[in-house]
Amino acid sequence: MTMKKLFAGLAAAATLLSGMALGISTASAAEPVSFADNKTITVTASDAQQFYTKPVDTQNLQKNLREFKYVKLAGYEAVPNASGTGIKLVDGITGDAANAAFAAAGYDAAKNGNDPWQWLGTTSGTWTTDQTKGFVDALKNSAETDITPDASNDGKTLTFSFESAGLYLIVDQSGEVTVTDDENSKLVWVENGPFLAGTKIDNAAPTIQNSNGVIGAGVIDAKSNSVETHKGGFTFHKKDANNLPVANAVFVVKNDKGEYGLYSNSNWTWTNTKPDVTKLPTDDVDRKAAGFFVSGSSQGSVIVQALTEGTYTVEEIKAADDYLQTALPSFTVTIGKDGTVSAYDVDTNDTWGLVDGDTTNGVTVKNVKSITQLPLTGAAGTILFSAVGVLLAAAAGTVFLKSRSTKRALRA
Repeated sequence: MTMKKLFAGLAAAATLLSGMALGISTASAAEPVSFADNKTITVTASDAQQFYTKPVDTQNLQKNLREFKYVKLAGYEAVPNASGTGIKLVDGITGDAANAAFAAAGYDAAKNGNDPWQWLGTTSGTWTTDQTKGFVDALKNSAETDITPDASNDGKTLTFSFESAGLYLIVDQSGEVTVTDDENSKLVWVENGPFLAGTKIDNAAPTIQNSNGVIGAGVIDAKSNSVETHKGGFTFHKKDANNLPVANAVFVVKNDKGEYGLYSNSNWTWTNTKPDVTKLPTDDVDRKAAGFFVSGSSQGSVIVQALTEGTYTVEEIKAADDYLQTALPSFTVTIGKDGTVSAYDVDTNDTWGLVDGDTTNGVTVKNVKSITQLPLTGAAGTILFSAVGVLLAAAAGTVFLKSRSTKRALRA
């Protein structure tokens, strides 16, 4: 969610305070300003899920609500004046947090007077987003009193009830919540931004913006508060030097943190411990749960699925039986936010040149039975020729030694 949207609720709610200082908000004697019986604040979202920690239970909308805490910042007081009755903020909280909040909002006692709450009432309607954010951030840890709101029939509206009228800061305590995490997608809802609002004020004249005690739809753009990542996967094939399928080659999958993935019940968990191939289970489901991905017998296929957005490394840790165990390649694959493969890197980690393919044609990983079947190009070719060179040098040394011993025997 953008900064503009994140603090839209704060900025709109803060304008409630504009005109609340003594003598600025007035009403006629026949319709005096009143607020004592108004003790609620209502918050509305465009998607009910914004207010819940699990999928919304339409049969019980009070179930699984997010946890909220609040702090009362100040009360209201009606003040008679020549024009009728004015409203001002009274009994505001004090202390280090309050001092920090006013400082962040730009309050200066030398310039703005000795009553910061009166200053807030007359200026908050002109605050910038940064001023409002600074004010709220300094005070949000002061929200220590639990409160459970009442949900509306559709779950899109929460009503918070308090013991008295006044200005309140309501803070969501639940943080990020994963609502769904299955084979197809992972949906995470972020926490609500703090709600800075006051209870309803009747008969304010001139009208005080947002004085109805409601933060309406559009202030909380619930849909922008969710992060959904579609899951995806890929299939690659294990082949031999003759391009025939190879079964029982063993692979592991690592994330970009170098953690090894264990796949069970359509979900991944990650561990720093590399799977021990000597403890390879016989059943394929058990193998994946232990972190092993084994090529199948029909097409040499290895299926990796349900990965969220990110870059992963596929590493061969054991070649099939009767195949060369010292040439074990790896490659990386990048999964996009929509769950599709956006890139393969088949070169960087493939010293032996055994991996080939791309996002269009897929990937093939080869096993070979001897060093002579390795490709003779690139880095692998250089390594192979170096190895052959060492073998030839060793052979030449052996012949030389044998030649000298033969000559000694003839001279004897």
